[in-house]
Amino acid sequence: METAVLMRPWAIADGISLEKADAELLAYIAIVTRSQQFPPTVREMEAAFSLGAAPIVNRLKRLQAVGCIDWVPRRSRSIYLLIPVKIAIGIPCEI
Repeated sequence: METAVLMRPWAIADGISLEKADAELLAYIAIVTRSQQFPPTVREMEAAFSLGAAPIVNRLKRLQAVGCIDWVPRRSRSIYLLIPVKIAIGIPCEI
């Protein structure tokens, strides 16, 4: 099983290269999914990042294109992480 590591928001291991904004959204999805036991909605992501739907949807499409997530557009809570994500904020911890 491969593991992605977010040492800095834009640095992902295992050959996956993401823009900083995409990596931040991936980390948010991982954290929310872990804490709530289900993924966030697009509206929740809009509120968390103070963005409209279009930028969030574009980031989700990019994450899907590189194989980080699976996502069904226009379907609530349909985001699935395809790679384990480790968030490193101070002390590394698995999410």
